[in-house]
Amino acid sequence: MIQNYLSKLVLCLIISISSSAFAQLSFPSGSQHANVSQRVGITDITISYSRPSVKGREIWGKLVPYGMNNLGFGTASESPWRAGADENTTISFTHDVTVEGKTLKAGTYGLHMIIYEDGKATIIFSNNSTAWGSFFYEPKEDALRVDVQPVKLLFMSCSLITL
Repeated sequence: MIQNYLSKLVLCLIISISSSAFAQLSFPSGSQHANVSQRVGITDITISYSRPSVKGREIWGKLVPYGMNNLGFGTASESPWRAGADENTTISFTHDVTVEGKTLKAGTYGLHMIIYEDGKATIIFSNNSTAWGSFFYEPKEDALRVDVQPVKLLFMSCSLITL
């Protein structure tokens, strides 16, 4: 009788321990989170973002629509692209910087972009770095907006790299 009781108790303990172990697992999201940091001069720059899972979809004009858009959620009637996926993309500077000839104070900013069909873009540094994406974007929270003409960069093909 006691042996039967102990067997049931041990079985219950094993089940409770194994189920709580599975509850601790953190599975990756579809859009993986990443941080990129670089020191430029004396300033550390960090971008925190989630990489969009493209899954064979067309990006510019489709997955990332051109211009400002009503995303159908949140308080913003017109939203830029959040420069990533899932959570708000942020950029941090440890010192004041100059972006396209304009000063931007040290700090952390929400990073948003307006992508235009002609290939140009507006980069928006928002004082609101904690909003979830662009769903609650408010132009009055912009710290800086700059218009840019993206250029194609040539990188060494990975096939040329041998390990």
